[in-house]
Amino acid sequence: MVQRSKEDFKALFTQFLKDVRDGKISSRAYTDDVIEYAKDLVASVGVGDDFCDKYDLADAFDEVEEDVSEEEESDEDEESDDNERIRPRTMIGRNADVEHALVQVKNQKLEALYASCCDLSLSRHTPLITVGFWSILEALASLHARGDAKFQDYFGKDRLRSLGFTDKRERDDVWEALQNISRKGNATKHSPRAAHFDGSQLANDVDVIAPFLKAVCDEISTRP
Repeated sequence: MVQRSKEDFKALFTQFLKDVRDGKISSRAYTDDVIEYAKDLVASVGVGDDFCDKYDLADAFDEVEEDVSEEEESDEDEESDDNERIRPRTMIGRNADVEHALVQVKNQKLEALYASCCDLSLSRHTPLITVGFWSILEALASLHARGDAKFQDYFGKDRLRSLGFTDKRERDDVWEALQNISRKGNATKHSPRAAHFDGSQLANDVDVIAPFLKAVCDEISTRP
């Protein structure tokens, strides 16, 4: 039988469960320790010394079970929300069209750089991957120009148009992504402190320039 109100019983029992979970009280405790714990429990929960008419213990547990069920449903909802959130990319991942186009260029450096940059962990190696793609673009600019060329200058909007990017929005997107890699790559390479750590942005930039990479490789590999 219980002589505490259901609200007080629920508060005491909930705190008791937390204390058991945290190891503050256990079935191995001595009687004196249990008595002392009970006094401290009442004081810590702050339920006072108010009592009510006796009622069955089962009735008291009914309310506790309802409260626990609501908490579990809330936890499940939160977990579901977490699962529905967009997960950050763990790596850039290889684009099959780009990879095939690079093979046609017959340049071992480019193939190896692309594979490494796409397979490395973004969370751990973003600065390194940034410099890697900067190097890929610099090499492609020189190969396409058949001489030394800085990709941020060589691959301007007119060049992009000649490569088939006639849609202004797509051309602007590719150009902006190239500028991002140029700025972040240069900073990471040359600054004693600055580096690019935003893996999600880098992955997006690489996605945007994928058709451009293929177009450049196709021209290099098919021209006389």
